[in-house]
Amino acid sequence: MKTIVLFSDRKDIYSIINICEYHFIDYYETVFTDSTISLVHCLFIFDPDKYISLSEQIKKKLRSLSFIILSDDYYTSESVKSLNICMRNICFCPKNNSAISNQNIASLIDAHFTSILLTDRLNNYIQDSFQNIVDSNILEKQKEEIEELNKKLSEISRIDHLTNLLNRRALMEAFENEKKRAIRDRWRIEQSCKCEIDPSWNKEILDFPARTKGEINEHIGNFSCIMADIDHFKKINDTYGHLIGDMVLRNFGDLLRQKGLFRENDIFGRYGGEEFIILLPETNYKNALIPAERLREAIKKIDFKDELGTHFTVSLSLGVAEFLPEELSCDEMIKRADLALYYAKEHGRDQVCVYSKELDKINDIPDSVSE
Repeated sequence: MKTIVLFSDRKDIYSIINICEYHFIDYYETVFTDSTISLVHCLFIFDPDKYISLSEQIKKKLRSLSFIILSDDYYTSESVKSLNICMRNICFCPKNNSAISNQNIASLIDAHFTSILLTDRLNNYIQDSFQNIVDSNILEKQKEEIEELNKKLSEISRIDHLTNLLNRRALMEAFENEKKRAIRDRWRIEQSCKCEIDPSWNKEILDFPARTKGEINEHIGNFSCIMADIDHFKKINDTYGHLIGDMVLRNFGDLLRQKGLFRENDIFGRYGGEEFIILLPETNYKNALIPAERLREAIKKIDFKDELGTHFTVSLSLGVAEFLPEELSCDEMIKRADLALYYAKEHGRDQVCVYSKELDKINDIPDSVSE
């Protein structure tokens, strides 16, 4: 069956011809989906002024065709008659001769071209939509992988690799968050006092669910920190080696995470070297003494052993400080806990000392207490 491809603008076909013959044939074989059409044999170009022509480049490619090739001409009766002969074999051409006339030939061709164009656009839209779905799924999977990697990197950047506790940077972030929470809770308590005087105050934002009045007065708007230091740690490194010293630090990290010593919401971090800090939310210094003493006793029960089988134990010195809202930075609270720790080490080690204003009289504290 002979096939004629119809276009309304010759520029469309010129741009395709200039690519290459194979691309041209492949492209139009995909446009026509009718199973009876296997090859494009001839090309008619219809300009807006109803001018009929055949590209010279196409003529050269189609010299072997047996049916009539129209020359450049307008819609004369002869050209329409010749066109009728050719279009009889086109699948979309009506069999009724009266359907092909000077008046309706242009609309017939335009309608068919529009159908082809819309079909092509629909196919492209379906292909593009499917590709977009595939690309979207790939991007979503890649996004999830990147988010997972970022999460792991964030965890790595916050964790001390030796003890699996928070590192110093993450510990200071936890300090700041706990300070903000304590200040916010203190404000709520102050406003609750105003509610008792002025009933117009909104009490909903001031409620502390499942808390008694005594608990609110003792713990809400407060927190404490414990600074712990392993006694004679330098001597452990010098005597048993740094690998054994690292083992002691790892065991201490494991001890902090053991159930029964601290609460689930307590925060542990390695401050530096053999010094560790424990944050106790909603805890005053009196209640902070209880887990501090528990920790001091627990580490002495651990039986350490070096590579030669020599057994040894370690002890802790601990300093406790309570949050003061007038302090501008968390460093001031750490400094007070460090003062208490220094006092404990200077007075025999293996004990817990709570900061008091009397300790402020201790001046010129060295950077490191002698082991």
